[in-house]
Amino acid sequence: MKKLLLLAAAALTVVACKKDSDEPTPTPDGGGNQKPVEVPAGFVKSIQEVSTDGTRTKTTTYNVENNVLKGWTEVISNGDIYTHTLEYKGAQLSTYTSAENSASRGNIVTKFNFLYENNKLTKIEKVRDGKKDVFNITVDDQNRITSKHLVLNPTDGWDAGNTWTATFTYSANTLVVKDPVHGSTYTYTYEDGNVVRVQDSYRNNSVLTYDKTLVNDLNFEYFRWIYIAQLFVRHSDITLGNNDIFVRTSKNFLTSNGVMHYEVVEKQGNKPKKVNRKYGTNPDATIFYTY
Repeated sequence: MKKLLLLAAAALTVVACKKDSDEPTPTPDGGGNQKPVEVPAGFVKSIQEVSTDGTRTKTTTYNVENNVLKGWTEVISNGDIYTHTLEYKGAQLSTYTSAENSASRGNIVTKFNFLYENNKLTKIEKVRDGKKDVFNITVDDQNRITSKHLVLNPTDGWDAGNTWTATFTYSANTLVVKDPVHGSTYTYTYEDGNVVRVQDSYRNNSVLTYDKTLVNDLNFEYFRWIYIAQLFVRHSDITLGNNDIFVRTSKNFLTSNGVMHYEVVEKQGNKPKKVNRKYGTNPDATIFYTY
């Protein structure tokens, strides 16, 4: 699926290895009477990306009610629309639904159900076109997902007949993700809540830089959960690397991933307002943030 990639590319900036005290963390209680995790105060309302030649635009609009993120919609100038909806039960994220309406793939609706035991996430169900895949989930004491296991289903589901386990291993300043489908490994090195290096088993080595005077609104745990829910599953376009959601949900504003470079032209307090993006040395797009 292209939805989260579109979101993340617009944001410029699931799971930091060492959380800061001001980073929102899911604290599901299962009691049904607590408010879900709130997004940061003054959360971004919209992000508009305009290509340098003016031929392409993409606008992402976020729906926040009472400081709770309810979803976001992406509208692209070619007519494609991607709608994302979050539902909660008490303090817990219960459902993420993505609805794609595109010229190339038509209308596709995929739902991910998040299930809990003893206030811990233990299972994710993916439902699309009446088919269901089930993934057993393990989380640590910081509610970071540490493993995702595809339960073998011989006949049903998009991944019918397959089983695998993906792992997410944390140390003081690293996250190591093992891709069970392609047999690859990705190592993320963190510094002050930001991914500063991404290395993989294909010998790619990316160094990333940030403007530490600017905060990143998308440093939000549920974005990482949603991303991990879609990782490694059949018909998903979600990939790992120097432009993935682990990078783009870092604490501060990303200025370079080694390939794409972001120049902040205008600020609004401690947040970006207007940014020029370059691919290498070539101007690529201007991005406008509204708060």
